[in-house]
Amino acid sequence: TGLHVPHKSSKHHPLTKQQHGENLKHARVRILVEHVFASLKQFRILAHRFRSTLSDYNDIFKTVVGLYNLRHA
Repeated sequence: TGLHVPHKSSKHHPLTKQQHGENLKHARVRILVEHVFASLKQFRILAHRFRSTLSDYNDIFKTVVGLYNLRHA
């Protein structure tokens, strides 16, 4: 899809109903993604600098994501 930036309103240009609806859809998707990031940070895989090889990081990251998916399935 691509990068979607929410519409901004100002004092002189309020949002239309369509723009408000688009922002609401965007917020609903964004909160799900933010919750996943927060859960992954609990495993410390995204919270700290990883001090090993890239292949080790990929293996550990896949394991953590698998555990997350298992817990939320």
